[in-house]
Amino acid sequence: MDSTSQYYGFKNRIINGAMGISQRGTSFSSPTNGTYTLDRWISISSGTAPATVAQVAGPTGYKNALQVTGATGNTQTGFQQRIESNNVSDL
Repeated sequence: MDSTSQYYGFKNRIINGAMGISQRGTSFSSPTNGTYTLDRWISISSGTAPATVAQVAGPTGYKNALQVTGATGNTQTGFQQRIESNNVSDL
C-alpha cells in the first residue's frame, strides 16, 4: 500500500486556485462588491472598493498570484468562489 492510497478520490474543489485563467482580463479597477475578477473569483469588500485587483507574477514556485491594492475607505476585502453542484455531487 503506497502512502497516497488513503487519499484516493479526494480532489481539490477550488477551480483556478493558481490564478492561471483570466478570461475577463488581468487587471480590474475598483471592482464593486460581488464582481467577478479572475475566473471564478468574486471580490467582496466593505467600505469602498479596493483600488485594483490584478493577476501578477507569483512568488517562487507559483506562476501567478492575485494581488489586491487597497484604497482609502476600504476596510475589508475578501474573495469567494461559487462551486457548482456538479463539482461536489460526490460529497
